[in-house]
Amino acid sequence: MYRCALLVDAGRLYSAGGALCHGTDKRGELQLDTGAAVRFLAERCIDWSKLPLHRTYWYDAAPDARPTAEHGAFSALSGVTLRLGRLVTETKKGDDRRALTR
Repeated sequence: MYRCALLVDAGRLYSAGGALCHGTDKRGELQLDTGAAVRFLAERCIDWSKLPLHRTYWYDAAPDARPTAEHGAFSALSGVTLRLGRLVTETKKGDDRRALTR
């Protein structure tokens, strides 16, 4: 059976989405309804591919690859795997170090 997967670059989503919708690309100035965001993107993925969704992979970064409360909200969602990289500077990521799956 064929299925699709949704791969989300959280940094790009915040940057481009914030600039487009709110006039800022500064993540600290934005709030995201985690459940609604994942559902919306998953629905677009299913509509476009005409396939059932296998899993959502949410790629993000944090200092020392330690999950924040926001990351916990994503990893608590069914069908979502959080791939968390280590934030080297405010804008630069290191290698992926940790995967949290629910």
